[in-house]
Parts: sequence; structure tokens; C-alpha cells
Amino acid sequence: MWLQGIGDAGDRPDISGALLHMRATKDLGTLVFVNELKDGAFDSVFVHGVTLALLRKNIRVLQEPLKGRRVFIIPTGVTIEPDAIEEFDRLGVDIMTQEDFEDSLPY
Repeated sequence: MWLQGIGDAGDRPDISGALLHMRATKDLGTLVFVNELKDGAFDSVFVHGVTLALLRKNIRVLQEPLKGRRVFIIPTGVTIEPDAIEEFDRLGVDIMTQEDFEDSLPY
């Protein structure tokens, strides 16, 4: 997404350690994948801010860390079918609400 003009020069994936790409999906609508390229990149103000901005635009976010389980973050007011919840769990993906994401931020 950096190539599309989102972020400043310092937010380039090779500098920020996070690669963002957007994809339209059949079942989940617009989804942004955030891949952690450098350990600790998900703790950055850049990743926090982009994630919040996307969620506030009703866009779902899938964070894929270098270590640990992936996290699917759903915007306020979005619901997920029980079958999808089971599938996420089977795939090793945790589900987090926008409110829980906001509460987890250090500021």
C-alpha cells in the first residue's frame, strides 16, 4: 500500500518493517493484510495508526506476525458467522474486536 501513497518515506516496508496489502475477498469483504517483516514492527505507531484508520473505515485487518498466531481484527459492528470462527481457529488465527485492539494500545 506504500506504493499507492499510504504513509511517508519512513513508512516504506524496508524501513517500517511492515508490509501492507489490500485484497477484496468473497466472504470477508475488503481485507488488509499486515505482514511483520522485522521483529517488533507491530508495536510501532505507524502500524497502530494504520490499523485504527482502516478499522474506522470498516475495513478488516489480518496481522501476520513473524512469531505467534495471526490476528484477525474486526471493526466495530461487524459480526462473524460461527462457522467462520471455527475456521479461523482451525487455521491458527485469533479474532480480536476493534475495541480490544484499541484497549491493547499503550497510549
